[in-house]
Amino acid sequence: MTNLRLKSSALGLALILALTASFALMRTFAMAEAKVTQQLEFPVPALDVPAAVRHLRAALRFETTSYDDASSTEALEHFRAWLVGTYPRFHAATERTLVAGGTLIHEWRGTDAALEPIVLMAHQDVVPVPQPERWRQPPFSGAIVDGEIWGRGALDDKGSLIAILEAAESLLAAGHEPVRGVIFVFGHDEESGG
Repeated sequence: MTNLRLKSSALGLALILALTASFALMRTFAMAEAKVTQQLEFPVPALDVPAAVRHLRAALRFETTSYDDASSTEALEHFRAWLVGTYPRFHAATERTLVAGGTLIHEWRGTDAALEPIVLMAHQDVVPVPQPERWRQPPFSGAIVDGEIWGRGALDDKGSLIAILEAAESLLAAGHEPVRGVIFVFGHDEESGG
């Protein structure tokens, strides 16, 4: 009797797995339809690499440290003011909203409002430096040593933030208008769990 129940259970399980796999395959093929996209045609701006390096180095000098209980508000305010002065085209072309005491949201409207926007994200804050003496270079120096830029946030995540802004500023300088809107979200408390 138990042999019959075991065989029935195994057969039932196999049937359920086969149906699930069939359903998953049908959904995969239905969603994998090739969609032809129009090739983008706009002038490709020349990136000013020395300026981008200067901007990243300057951004790394702001001690925008997040702690478990708070962020460095004054440093973040100075950093945001620096961003406005450093990326004037970006700030003129986007609508800025400040939320949650420091997170920046910029909207660059596209020419086709029917298209959903894309989101680009980075964060302004960095983790604390409990033992700065262990760094080969001062953590907020933005020093260049052997072709590498040193500073807290160079990789996580001011490097991304500056790269995004450099790209947007360059596109704006070249006269680009996006078809699809772009929403930029630059958090201020990511490192403290925000």
